[in-house]
Order: sequence, then C-alpha cells, then structure tokens
Amino acid sequence: MSTQAQSCLAKIPLKKGSQEKFQTFLQYLKNNPDDYIYEAKQKGYAWTSMFYECGDECDFVWVVSQSLDWSSIKSDEDIQQGAFRSVYNQFKKDCWLLEKLTEQDFQSSVYDLDVSFLRINTDEE
Repeated sequence: MSTQAQSCLAKIPLKKGSQEKFQTFLQYLKNNPDDYIYEAKQKGYAWTSMFYECGDECDFVWVVSQSLDWSSIKSDEDIQQGAFRSVYNQFKKDCWLLEKLTEQDFQSSVYDLDVSFLRINTDEE
C-alpha cells in the first residue's frame, strides 16, 4: 500500500437545475463533516474537492477523491452506514442522471504530487 494518496476524478451528470439541491447537500457536508468522515474512513477514500458545472443538456458535479489504495475500496454494503447515507441517497435520487453515467466519467490521475512538504513544521529544533 502506498503512503501517498492517489487521486481520481468523477464527472457525475445531474438533472438540469440541480444546483440548489447540490448547495443544500454541500452545506450538509460542511455542517456535518464527521457524518461523511465516518463512512469515508470505512470505505477507504474521501472526496477532497467538488465543482459544479451548468451544462446545456444536463448539469455536472466534478468530484476529486483520494485514496491510499484504490484496490481495497469497500462497497456500501461492506460498511456501517451512518446519518450521511440517507442525505446522500436522497441527493442521488433527486439529482443524479444514472442513465448518463459511464465508465469514462471516472478517471485516475496521471500525476499525483506528494504535498507533505506543504505541512508546516511546528516542532522546535
């Protein structure tokens, strides 16, 4: 297992006009980070960034995720689900266009930089 996180990018098609529901979901994540972290730790990856795009035929949410080992990601059925799951499932039901979601909408990063050098050293030497 690598000690450096590897990134993936997902482009999720959404129903046109889903931005308000996306903002509500995003506010939930900001207000309740522990709800999401509870499941993310178990699954083995975490969303690190999200971007909303208004499109012509549909809208999109772009999600950057990171994991130390993408080969050991657990499924929803393999984890204990918490409060986050019902909020997330409702957002998916209301907004996602599953019929437009393809394998090409998930891409592995071709470059991941170890940014541990950005950490501020607070140790007194």
